[in-house]
Amino acid sequence: MNNSIKSILTVCRRRSLPAIATFTAAIAGAIYYLAATPRVYQTSARLMLDYKLASVSELGRELTQSSRNSISSNPLADQAELVKSQAVLARAIAEVSSESKLDSPQTIPKPKNIGKNLQVKILPATNILELNYENQNPVLAATLLNAIAEAVVEENITSIKAEASKIRQFLEKYELPGARERLIQFETAEKRYRGETGIVSFEEQSKSLVESLASVENQQRNLLIQLQEARSQETSLQEITKTQSPANAYAAVRSGQNEELKTLRAKLSDLEQRLTEARSRLTEEHPTLVSLIQQRDGIQRLYQQELDKLSSGNQAAAPYDNIASEQLSQNLASQLIANRIQKLAIENKLKVVQNELANLQKRLEELPTKNQRLATIIRKREEAESSLKFIQNKLEEARIAEAQKISNIRIVETATVPISPASPNPPVVLILATVFGGILATGVVLVLELMDNTLKSSAEVEELLEIPLLGLLPPLPSNKLKLKSTEIFLENFSLLEPYRSLLKNLENRSIEKPRLIIVSSTSSGEGKSVVASHLATVSAMLSRRTLIIDANLRRPTQHNLFDL
Repeated sequence: MNNSIKSILTVCRRRSLPAIATFTAAIAGAIYYLAATPRVYQTSARLMLDYKLASVSELGRELTQSSRNSISSNPLADQAELVKSQAVLARAIAEVSSESKLDSPQTIPKPKNIGKNLQVKILPATNILELNYENQNPVLAATLLNAIAEAVVEENITSIKAEASKIRQFLEKYELPGARERLIQFETAEKRYRGETGIVSFEEQSKSLVESLASVENQQRNLLIQLQEARSQETSLQEITKTQSPANAYAAVRSGQNEELKTLRAKLSDLEQRLTEARSRLTEEHPTLVSLIQQRDGIQRLYQQELDKLSSGNQAAAPYDNIASEQLSQNLASQLIANRIQKLAIENKLKVVQNELANLQKRLEELPTKNQRLATIIRKREEAESSLKFIQNKLEEARIAEAQKISNIRIVETATVPISPASPNPPVVLILATVFGGILATGVVLVLELMDNTLKSSAEVEELLEIPLLGLLPPLPSNKLKLKSTEIFLENFSLLEPYRSLLKNLENRSIEKPRLIIVSSTSSGEGKSVVASHLATVSAMLSRRTLIIDANLRRPTQHNLFDL
């Protein structure tokens, strides 16, 4: 780790000049940018999409919330796009152009340029839109952004009014006349059907019919009881009076009440008694008995004639033995006749009651069917009435919404005139220039290092050649290259020790001490003559016989180094 840090510091020191130059150029460019770039001022305003704004009409509230109920779009995103629409920007420009505090209308940018510098942002987890606008004129920036915010609100009001107007025109032209016509049609049908069926109220009429039916059934039950009693009385009277029909009873009563018939019956009764006495004393051929029989038959014929006179065309004459001659018989016969008349009256009344009962039952059975159709007509009439009322209410709400200024967008924060410019921001620019300059300087150092293929350390030499390093020789100043006075060289330990170490390393590389050392290089100017001269000087210092042979026949140097 320490070696790496040292290597990095070594590279930085070696490339410090180009790195400093690059960093300085970046800072200078930032300063020039700050000086040359015009100041731009930014201001902001906020709009809120509010769905709870009060409206007089329900339709107005529905229109303000129509965008909220949209499934396929985001209401805030839609409003954000509408803010930058041409209609809104043109309205804002027209409003700002009419204000006297601006110098001239020519300073107002065009809608296209305003759209470029206008930013609309949706604040997270809110219904608020933040509008940001930049301009070189701070007053114009604030004025124009406020005009844009007001134009958005006015455009929203205009849109709601337009929707309300379309709804009103549609209701007035298409829906309202049709609803009225349907209501009139069903009202007429209901009135006509009620007149045909006589149904006024199903519940009341059903209740009335049930009560009437119960009353008629009671009457029928009472009449049946009365009829049964009358029939029983008639049977008893017929058995007592020996009369099977009321006509016979009537004839017997009339016959019993006629004076002539009473006289004739008295005579017949007298003759019957006389005949009975005569038969007890006389034979049938006796003249007295025959005379009494003849008298009796004559009176009977006379009685029959008188009885026939009393009988009408269809009435049968009462037989002689069935004539109610006494008062009790006449009363019983009269009761029989009255009972028969009463029975006939009860039977007739029972027929009427039974017919009435059948009629009521039929009406009660038909009433649900009739009422079902009436209910259908009433339901359609009520639906038409409800539809008409609904359309009239919506029409009134549309008129109110059209006349009312309502909007689901309101300004919650107006734009103020900015004091300090938004761009360029000197601290930010300088920080960015510093960071960019540092990055660029580092890049320059890296590029130079990558392009430099020279060896900078002994470790690199060992790694490249894969042979051990024998020694590291220090750079010699120019006054130390020539060995005019060897004492000066030998007294300088920093110069002497590296060469002594090199000589020892060379000697230690082999078992036997080397007697010949060749110093050479791949090209001229690499310092082989200096190394050979100083290495030979150290060898001589160690009391060794040393011979320097300069093999560079083209450009010999050793005689110059030793000043010979």
